[in-house]
Amino acid sequence: MDTTERSELNQSIKDALLLTKRAGVDDLVAWMETHGYFQCPASTRFHGVYEGGLVDHCVEDYSYLEKLNIELSLGLEKDTVRIVAFLHDLCKVGKYISNNKGGYKTNNNHLKGHAMLSLEIIERFIELSELEHKM
Repeated sequence: MDTTERSELNQSIKDALLLTKRAGVDDLVAWMETHGYFQCPASTRFHGVYEGGLVDHCVEDYSYLEKLNIELSLGLEKDTVRIVAFLHDLCKVGKYISNNKGGYKTNNNHLKGHAMLSLEIIERFIELSELEHKM
């Protein structure tokens, strides 16, 4: 993916989140930009082990969740699909650093699982529905 395509993809995620019009979402998107959400990898060895890998992973999850929502008639609101897909791994921001061998290593260890850490970050900025909190 070239720089222009990457920039457009990043902007589409920002726009999708801003469309939710949740109180605090502007600050959340600003946090994502300043803390490296759009540059970080998705993992150290399983998937998205490259700069921007987290974005690609979240876009794939968004497409899959949107498809399931339609095919299975889940009745999820568009905002819920956006929030869950694009923010479920928010705790990975800043978690991985270059290992100087073309890959990444974990920057720190957390006692909590990544789902709980992601929820804590999200809820600093926006209120989640009960369903979003459980997803």
